[in-house]
Amino acid sequence: MEKTKIEDLANEIFYEIFEYLNYFQSYEIFTNLKQRFRNFFANSTSPVKLNLRSVSRSIFTFYYRNIIVPNPHRIQSPHLSNPFFT
Repeated sequence: MEKTKIEDLANEIFYEIFEYLNYFQSYEIFTNLKQRFRNFFANSTSPVKLNLRSVSRSIFTFYYRNIIVPNPHRIQSPHLSNPFFT
């Protein structure tokens, strides 16, 4: 009997799973695993909920360049603050 791997799951299951996870953490974790996951995030039409209230400047810059700029049409419910200029 062959073991089932996480990569064997259908994309629809990942869409369901990612709805319950923080998008940015999921992006960071899964995009480094396999090309399939990089494509999944790049080609997804699912909305992205932003909560960048308490992230460092370097993390914000990473997310801005890699997620926000390429996907402005997917941004939903942005929660931002700017502790760098207060």
